[in-house]
Amino acid sequence: MARQDASPPVDDPAGPGLAVTLGLIALFFLPLMGGGYSSGGAFQTAFVLLPLAAALAWWFCHRRPPLALIVLLIYSLGVLVLPWWVQGGRELWYYLLALPAAWIATWVMLNQVPARARWLWPVVTGGALVVAVYAWALWAVTGRLGYQLIGTFGLHNAFAGYLLLAWPAALIALLAEERKLWRWAYALSAVLLVATLVLTYSRAAWLTLLLQLFALAGWALWRRLAGQPAVERVAGISAGAIAAVCLGLLFLPPVQAALARLLDFQGYSFQGRLRFWQAALEIFRDHPWLGVGPGNFAFVYPQYQLDYIYYSVDPHSWVLQLLSELGLFGLLIVLAVIAGTGWWIRRLWRATGGSAIAIVLIVAVVGSLLHAAVDFDYTFASTTALLGVLLAYGTYLVTSKTAPPGPEEPEPHKAPLRERIIVTLTVALLVIAGVAGEMLTLERYQLDHLRDYPNLDPAIKLDLLEQALRYNRFDHKTHYQLASILGQPGAKGDKQAALEQLDTCLQLNPRYAPAWALRGLLADDPAQGNADLEHALELDPYNYPEHYYIYANLAPDDAEKRRRLLLGLERIPAHHPIKPDHVRPTWHELNPMWAEWYYELARLTDDEAEKQLYRERGAAFQAYWESVLAARAGENGK
Repeated sequence: MARQDASPPVDDPAGPGLAVTLGLIALFFLPLMGGGYSSGGAFQTAFVLLPLAAALAWWFCHRRPPLALIVLLIYSLGVLVLPWWVQGGRELWYYLLALPAAWIATWVMLNQVPARARWLWPVVTGGALVVAVYAWALWAVTGRLGYQLIGTFGLHNAFAGYLLLAWPAALIALLAEERKLWRWAYALSAVLLVATLVLTYSRAAWLTLLLQLFALAGWALWRRLAGQPAVERVAGISAGAIAAVCLGLLFLPPVQAALARLLDFQGYSFQGRLRFWQAALEIFRDHPWLGVGPGNFAFVYPQYQLDYIYYSVDPHSWVLQLLSELGLFGLLIVLAVIAGTGWWIRRLWRATGGSAIAIVLIVAVVGSLLHAAVDFDYTFASTTALLGVLLAYGTYLVTSKTAPPGPEEPEPHKAPLRERIIVTLTVALLVIAGVAGEMLTLERYQLDHLRDYPNLDPAIKLDLLEQALRYNRFDHKTHYQLASILGQPGAKGDKQAALEQLDTCLQLNPRYAPAWALRGLLADDPAQGNADLEHALELDPYNYPEHYYIYANLAPDDAEKRRRLLLGLERIPAHHPIKPDHVRPTWHELNPMWAEWYYELARLTDDEAEKQLYRERGAAFQAYWESVLAARAGENGK
């Protein structure tokens, strides 16, 4: 990649070279590891390797934008108080940490290590290309045209959000490249990434992609009308991308069917988002000053939930998540992001004269912000990291065009004392964040092992959970899991220890309904047990049907028990067996409970017609579950 200015002299190029090499490794592997979300390797890369690379790069950097330094310092300070927040907020903060970390690594790479900078776009595009090829391989294995491409991300909407940044990155690589063979490789990569984006069947991403392509086409037309020659490569790649979209729409029936539903505002997806957005706005209205705290939307939303069908742990919008979880401060962040993006676009446009690379950077960043405003893109570290790379590249283009001639900054030992103090503190905080991220990663290793092997001996489960708590004692769910095992009767049963774990869990997160329900189940005093169960149902009335069943079993008499069972059916009307394709597939394992539920209602009901109906429903649940167990036994036999 051709550089546009000379690099400042460095005393020890090995230092920044090592830092940016670590950054390049992280940028390549992050998309391959579940998109940088919820896996041990992804946590190591996003929470440890990338912040470490950023800390080293920032330490060796000769020229640091002061505004970026202040923002990063505030952000790093925030990392230190994360244990005071709910665990989900802590993890979200680390996912977002990938953005400034990638920004720093890219900035230092472009300014001080031009030899490594030549690898930036091959690494970024190569990682995206590997994931896309893997997604197509999965598509070929399924043999279904309507299969939604998910790659390593596991969720088609999240994968589409990443691709909205990845295909413009390939286009930028094409424009920055001088070698003909590499230009062809980048062109084909961009087309393949657009085709992959189409087959994610993410309708919001489709609309965003069309906006991106129309913006590029409008830019090319403006350049021609202004008498300036348009860049044929941009026009060519845009035409190729549009052709790929059109071919998919014309020849693939599932794409045609999805296109017919493009503006269907009555479907599950759009209606669900409307519910989540409405709830987020109501939360902001009720908690305008401080919000409900980072990561707490998942535990507050059930109090605003209207039925059991639509549930989410986030509002599917970075804007509304900031408003609901941080209140007025979140609103200020939203306004700052919008204003900062506008300022960045204006400077980039003026510095480059509206160049081809500038317009591609702009459509990538704006497209990502728009799509993430209606989805959860930024809970995947590979997406936030790629956004940081593109922002840093745009900033580099601006500063390289506007920097005065001659030496650009003093030597490191001549830097002002105040800046050196701030840099040292920031680097130290980044390293601390990496250490904390390592603890979080080790905890995740233990919990993933526990999740992957649910039939482990209780003693092994206890050992895994105790190790997880040694790494991270602020995860309320780990305390709850430990309590659920300690509360079981048997050799390892210890009700008092279970109750102590539940108390710790509720101190960390007093809105966690399952902990209240389990505490009510373990309570020696029936009145206290009923009160805890009632509080659990107030906190979350639609997402835990087993809580109603426990609540009914604590009833003082048959009449009250029947009332509680009917209350549960009123709020969660499960009249037929819960199958894996149900709107709440995690309830599949509760089919035996529903069978007992209806049999018990039949026993408590005097009306013969109702009694017969309840018996038939109970029998349906029981027969279905017996067929599931028989099928599993057959598979195990094989």
